[in-house]
Amino acid sequence: MTGKNTPKQDKPMNASEVEALETEVAELKLGWQRTQADFDNFRRRALEDRATLSRQATADTLMELVPVFDNFQRAFTHVKDEHASWADGFRHIAKQMEGIFAEHGLTRIPTVGSPFDPNQHEAVSELPSADCPAGNVCEELESGWMLEGRVLKAAKVIVSTGADQVKDKNQSERSHYE
Repeated sequence: MTGKNTPKQDKPMNASEVEALETEVAELKLGWQRTQADFDNFRRRALEDRATLSRQATADTLMELVPVFDNFQRAFTHVKDEHASWADGFRHIAKQMEGIFAEHGLTRIPTVGSPFDPNQHEAVSELPSADCPAGNVCEELESGWMLEGRVLKAAKVIVSTGADQVKDKNQSERSHYE
């Protein structure tokens, strides 16, 4: 039982047959190496894709929780003294949420007092302020969030136009009434 390329056992091979077999072995080896490299590349891409999908799913889930967290923060600004102990429990829940965010690398974008950065902040309005330098954020309306250095949600803020604007506004109001 001899195949097409299998040498016969009883007859010695001549140089051209040996050369043909060596060429075939080299081609098969090269094909195997290419296939192995393709498979390694596929495996690497599959792992990268899986990691990317996992990061995106985590980011999506965290961003669904952010409005809940923001609502907790808004509610705390309206708590009356008689409900302070009740609100402390909810502050603890908000603190737990913030801890979970931090564990997953979700960080809050700094706002009040920091310079306005159009890459991280969305200016909703401008406001003259003697307490806040021009071009700095003087009020946060909605928190902004970053994950692994990437902005997922820009902070909605009010930006100061500075103290000069307050003086100008006061002078124009006085002259208006005179």
